[in-house]
Amino acid sequence: MNVFVLLSEFIRGTSPEALARLGARSRLRRVQRGETLMQAGESCKVLGFVAEGSLALVQDLPHGSPHIMGILLPGDEFGRIFDGPMPHSVEALSECTVLEVERETLEAELKANPEAEQAFIVSMFDELNAARAWVLVVSSPHVKVRLAAFLMILRLRQQDRHGPHKAGPATLRLPMTRKDLARCLAVRSESLSRAIHSLARSGIIEVVAPDILHVPDSDRLVAMAGHLPGLIPKDKHRTEQKKISPKR
Repeated sequence: MNVFVLLSEFIRGTSPEALARLGARSRLRRVQRGETLMQAGESCKVLGFVAEGSLALVQDLPHGSPHIMGILLPGDEFGRIFDGPMPHSVEALSECTVLEVERETLEAELKANPEAEQAFIVSMFDELNAARAWVLVVSSPHVKVRLAAFLMILRLRQQDRHGPHKAGPATLRLPMTRKDLARCLAVRSESLSRAIHSLARSGIIEVVAPDILHVPDSDRLVAMAGHLPGLIPKDKHRTEQKKISPKR
């Protein structure tokens, strides 16, 4: 895994000279499941990008229990740039590889490069769109609809982000344990298990392993999640979700 190749993928619009400067202030970091990368309230010295694995944005609720506010998958970034402390903690849901870039160096390069800065602005709008979409996901009173919508987002993330939705089969690996997925969907583990078995009985998914689900026909999955208008535009099934950001 090459730092400069990852930088060119994560920070588009940067020149080779800028990539060299950023690369000199970057490192690849291997993270174990359950490890905390950033704490809520702390100032960020680095901006992180997920290369492999999955992370969770975790917020402690007033009564003390942690709640997963968002899920980060390969290609997603974490940390704060240009302003303020972290509003939430970042924890590893699985073994991960992340690319960490020194914040001050990245800020300087973005200020000097309008094209790269614009790409970051677009990324932030993607983040807002994903948060709005997740409000629709957790608003459904039906657990199996929430699950179908989550799997649909994972399916879309496997495709070219600028390509059209494609029907057909897909095999999905859950980026977290079922216990964490239940927390993410704001449901009980037992309810999630029943929803998985219900989708399996309907032929919408096939359970290959506890963390691997096969989708024989993606359009059936879209139809199940279609009770949530606006999650996928009707005129173009484009992959708009960059970050899964669940909220209560």
